Amino acid sequence: MVKTMHPPSWSLAFDEYRSNRREVVELLHAVPPVREQVQSRKRYALANALYRGSVVLLSSHLERYVESLIVEAVDAINSVNPAVSSLPEALRMAQIEQSLRVAFETKNVATRIGALKSIVQDMSWFWEDTGTCNRLRGGPLIDGFDNPLPRRINRLFESIGVGGVVGRAVGLDGSTDRGIIEVKVEELVQKRNAIAHTGMTTDLTQEDVMFYMRCSRKLVRGIDIIVGGQLQGITLGWPWTLSRSHSSVGV
Repeated sequence: MVKTMHPPSWSLAFDEYRSNRREVVELLHAVPPVREQVQSRKRYALANALYRGSVVLLSSHLERYVESLIVEAVDAINSVNPAVSSLPEALRMAQIEQSLRVAFETKNVATRIGALKSIVQDMSWFWEDTGTCNRLRGGPLIDGFDNPLPRRINRLFESIGVGGVVGRAVGLDGSTDRGIIEVKVEELVQKRNAIAHTGMTTDLTQEDVMFYMRCSRKLVRGIDIIVGGQLQGITLGWPWTLSRSHSSVGV
């Protein structure tokens, strides 16, 4: 396991995340100075609207990062044609689980039988421990994922065999903020949900947004390293280097 905040390379998902965060920086640059907010209710309202928009964007970019990293991880695994026996059981199960669920939800018996036959044909590798597989899909893993709350992030990465990723990622941070990273990320997503679904107008400050930005970035950095280190047991090399050589990063 790599235990440094300077890995051989960052993932493509991390690069995209850093690029997307610049939107939030631009929003903060557009916030009126505090003296103008004090003098004008309209300027104060504008500032609060920009802060709320920043929270929505930060949560969205975190969600996008997590989903993209899962798909990139699967691409990296595929690139080395791994032995089926080396794949985490959760990853193997996720590949067939969704197809089985859809098949059994079909009421028409003939259609259901046809779907099951296709599963048996397409997923034959699933039963062949001595074989290799490079047809894993990231799509089934992220299907239905939303609201990147820490507990949901943990469950998602368990699907590729990485347990407790949030706590382990936070553990890599050496700053005085470490103890509140998870709390602040949870708060960020909850406020995003309140803004998006209930029209929350609670006042936010630039300090709030900066704290959310800092804590979510620390979490993302840690996740990139933890997941990369965990996957080395399968890819036998730093996975994000491999994913850059096979940069499909699709579902």
